[in-house]
Amino acid sequence: MGASLQQRGSARLEGNYPALETVELKTANGKSALLLDANCPALQNLELEQVSGSLKGKLAGEYAQLQTLKAGAVSGRLSLSLPGAYPALTAFNLNTVSGKAALDLSGDFQGEICGAIHTVSGQTELKIPRRMAATLTGNFLTGRMKAEGFTRSGNTYTHEVPEAPAAFKIKARGVSGNIEVQLTE
Repeated sequence: MGASLQQRGSARLEGNYPALETVELKTANGKSALLLDANCPALQNLELEQVSGSLKGKLAGEYAQLQTLKAGAVSGRLSLSLPGAYPALTAFNLNTVSGKAALDLSGDFQGEICGAIHTVSGQTELKIPRRMAATLTGNFLTGRMKAEGFTRSGNTYTHEVPEAPAAFKIKARGVSGNIEVQLTE
């Protein structure tokens, strides 16, 4: 059986963790941070939960087996950056109630990645590399989705890239919250 890290507050992992399969970081309030700049070849699941305050996460390094990423925030600010390599990631889920959330998918991905973003109120910012294909479908009560550089048809936004290394299929929904999608270099 592989190793698991369950942490309240902040965590910093650098180096080599060959048996680490699961990371769970839960915060109640104040400032928290998660820095994974490591080689975690067995890491399959990452879950971040924040109640209030701010949580900043960065996953640099290589994560050959990371399949699912879940992040949730009740209020405050949640910021998550993925500049590493994630060849096995197939799904991510970002849930927010209020406040601000940011998800930067600037790393190396392969294949199809299904994502879900749910927000009640507040602002969510999503960054997708221009080299990746993406289709976003949004359903909002009074909020809206903005995706510059995408082709819009009804509530679906598409960024086509022939022979892209990865394609994001993202479903977004919200009540009064807004989601802004940006293409990055």
